[in-house]
Order: sequence, then structure tokens, then C-alpha cells
Amino acid sequence: MNNWFILSLVSAIGFGIIPLFLKTIQQKVPPQLAMAWYYSIVAIILWVVSLLTTKITIPDIKNSSLLIIVSILAAIADLSIFYAYKLTSNVGYARSVQAFSIVIALILSSVLYRQFPNIIGVIGTIIIFLGVVMLSGVK
Repeated sequence: MNNWFILSLVSAIGFGIIPLFLKTIQQKVPPQLAMAWYYSIVAIILWVVSLLTTKITIPDIKNSSLLIIVSILAAIADLSIFYAYKLTSNVGYARSVQAFSIVIALILSSVLYRQFPNIIGVIGTIIIFLGVVMLSGVK
């Protein structure tokens, strides 16, 4: 499958459904424990898929450092959103605010990779930002 849009849409659907189940799970299990189980099972599935589909390699020093940094950032970000799911009355609100990551990625991509969005991308980013502000109740 070479269509990035379809793959992104499948991901969006999955990540739209997951918070609903996580909120239900967190009625009985603390967020950090739910997160530990969730990612442990995901890791097992990904190792099996990796073993079946590609050659397993060990990252070099530079990539290992980046993996450690990404892992720490992911743990902080994911633990934060897991607690947000538990605390919010509607997980859609937390997911919507989390969608602000699109704006952050767009800006950082422009700075780091010199990949500037076209006017439609800028308008979409502004709409996303305004939507997040409206959903979060900021006045």
C-alpha cells in the first residue's frame, strides 16, 4: 500500500477508538499500569511482525541516542495523555488538544528540514489551532 493518506486515515481511526477503551480500562487500573501493559503488548506484537517481515538490526550509537530521547519524550507524552483520558469527561476533548501536535510538527519540520507548507497547509494549521482553542475552553 503506497497511499500515505489511507494509512494515515487507518491510524486516525485506530487512535480515535483506542482512548475510549483506555478510559474504560482506567476505571479499574491506574493510568501508568494501563500504559505499561498496553505498550508491553504492542511491543510483543511489533517484535513478532518485525521478525516475520524484516532483518532485525541493532541501531548505531547516534540512532541509539535518538531512540532513548524519543522514548523518554514518548513516555512523558503518553503518560500525560493517559492521565488526561482518565480525568476528562470526554476523551475526544483530550484527543483534540493532543492534535495540536500537528501544529508543532509542522513548525518544527519547517525549521529542521526546511520543508515549508503551502498556503492550504498553513490555513489548515490555523483552523486546527483555533479548533483546539475552542475545544479547550480558552477565552
